Amino acid sequence: MEIAYLVLAHEKPHQLARLLQALGTEGARIFVHVDLAASLEAFVANCAYIRNVEWARHRVDVRWGGFGVVQATLNLMSQALEAGRYDYLLLLSGADYPIVSNARIVAELDSGNGSEFINCTPMPAPEVGKPMSRLDRYFFAPKNRRNVFARLLNRALRIGPRRNPSRALGHMQPYGGSGWWCLSSACATYVLEFVQENPAFVRFFRRTRIPDEMFFQTIVANSRFARNIRPALFYADWSRKAPPYPAVLDSTDLHRLRGSGRLFARKFDIDGDPGVFDLIDRELR
Repeated sequence: MEIAYLVLAHEKPHQLARLLQALGTEGARIFVHVDLAASLEAFVANCAYIRNVEWARHRVDVRWGGFGVVQATLNLMSQALEAGRYDYLLLLSGADYPIVSNARIVAELDSGNGSEFINCTPMPAPEVGKPMSRLDRYFFAPKNRRNVFARLLNRALRIGPRRNPSRALGHMQPYGGSGWWCLSSACATYVLEFVQENPAFVRFFRRTRIPDEMFFQTIVANSRFARNIRPALFYADWSRKAPPYPAVLDSTDLHRLRGSGRLFARKFDIDGDPGVFDLIDRELR
């Protein structure tokens, strides 16, 4: 089983090193995109001792809620598929961590028989945070989410003229879901081919809010790979009433991680609870 891990990082180089160390086993290669606004040198220096790591050749400015996340992911997908033959491409953020052994990850993917592990819910689905306004309203991704002008602009866009998604999607049913997934090499290749052949689809998503939670889902769920879709492999806690969302996990969440049945969890903060990674390695991995 050959796995290409695609990792999107923008902060905490020391936490990224801990993640890559956990993933860096035989049969796996790791492709890392570091936000253009961050110091690549700091990340490379922290991860210099880890094998099988390749840094993104084409870095982009990733802004919250913007298309940069999608573009960075597409860049990593292309780089991974050019570099070698992999059974799966698995997308992670620098705040994620495996909660089972690498042998268990390989066994689970091997038993999936080419499944596509990606959450896909038909839209509109306001009950899971995927209302149609995600698609029929324009969105401007600011460099600073707290910028007053940007907040006023997006507020005005929410009450302005609606877009017609069908002009870009055509017959395709829109889908939404978690932005973190694991796709077979064949499916990932199909996604890249679709992107090349459908520029209007791509242009449409450049002005949607949090497009990474709809872009890949819509492509995969409207393809021949839809019959192979299974739930994503990640545990996250969305139950808490106060931000941040999802909740930052720590050592007190060990029992939830153990009983989750998932392979990875998100999100963690090494500065808030540095011992949680040792605990997971000792008790779960």
